[in-house]
Amino acid sequence: MKRITPLVGLISILLVSGCITQLSDQELTFETISKGVISGHDERKDYVIMDPSEWGNLWGKVHSRVLPTPNLPDVNFEDEIVIAVFQGSHSTGGYAIEITQIVEKENSVEVFVKETSPSPESIVTQAFTQPYHIVKVKRVDKEVVFRR
Repeated sequence: MKRITPLVGLISILLVSGCITQLSDQELTFETISKGVISGHDERKDYVIMDPSEWGNLWGKVHSRVLPTPNLPDVNFEDEIVIAVFQGSHSTGGYAIEITQIVEKENSVEVFVKETSPSPESIVTQAFTQPYHIVKVKRVDKEVVFRR
């Protein structure tokens, strides 16, 4: 019995310290600006946009195959940033990409990305697609890490 008490105490301390670490993680709310499967962005790439110039360039590239180009959505770069993920070009439909969660940690911001691909048996659209998801979130000046 004497050996069990210190072990229980140690386990309790470890559990509590784990909970404290978890409390420092904060899920950030975000707003989808644009999401789709057709764009002028053919490369697989992730972006963290922190200024209006970069934002205008990306928006123009994404909508380069659409006429007229939709108006550039407002982003207040003093308080917000834009995060964008692109899956690259595919020769068929059935692909998708989505930012599912953004979590602020002590030293970074983690962006969780879900990617979908069609199964070999799927019946898919025979068209080139370029899945993307663009969101805005409150500005946090920390390293942004993408998790797939």
